[in-house]
Amino acid sequence: MTGNRMGFWFLDKMRGAFSEPSIAKGIGAEVDFRKDFKSRKASAWRPTVAFVVDEMALHGWPGEEAKREEGWRRQQIYFNQVEFLKAAGMPFEIYLAEDVLTHPERLAHVRVTLLAHFRKVDEVRRRFIDAMRTEGRTVVALADTGRLGGKPEPAKGIVFVDEPMGLKPVDLNRLAEEAGAYVALPPDVAQVTANGEFLALHALTGGTFDLVLPWGERRTVAFDTGDNLRFVRELP
Repeated sequence: MTGNRMGFWFLDKMRGAFSEPSIAKGIGAEVDFRKDFKSRKASAWRPTVAFVVDEMALHGWPGEEAKREEGWRRQQIYFNQVEFLKAAGMPFEIYLAEDVLTHPERLAHVRVTLLAHFRKVDEVRRRFIDAMRTEGRTVVALADTGRLGGKPEPAKGIVFVDEPMGLKPVDLNRLAEEAGAYVALPPDVAQVTANGEFLALHALTGGTFDLVLPWGERRTVAFDTGDNLRFVRELP
């Protein structure tokens, strides 16, 4: 097991199981890989789709009691929605509102921002939302988002989702493409995790598809789907 800033350690519950030469060699190779991985500079490239979760709705606004809504509702609005959108065909990041509300420049690279648990929209949040829908960028207000400035008509650059888990992978895939965000694959093909140097795909179906890499290069990827095993067969 490896831990961030905690080095490497191994728990041998069987007293000597790791001493077998091939296992010890494998452990050594893993340690070397982790050392090399940690020595590399972080990639400057970032996913261009992001969730922003307003923790204030979960813990209560100043002067108010925390509103503990039913667990299923919180689960559907955010947690299940995130899991669902892993099939949208692109990587995404997740931020707490506290970290970006007064620093929207931290999301300058983001083209699509999904708002979760923004139950109230005060002046600070309104300015943040306005900043995230400039220059052709898109804001997606998930279910339970508060009124935006009291305007009855939808504001330009904002998409409203009116029910928990109402945003489908195919919807986010199209919104991301239209906003100029990085999209690796069509929807419902694979879960994509990526930075500028590393790409991981977890196939959800079989077939051959065009894969767009973070730096713009296109490759062909072929997925084979077995009864119990799904795997990448070829990535030229």
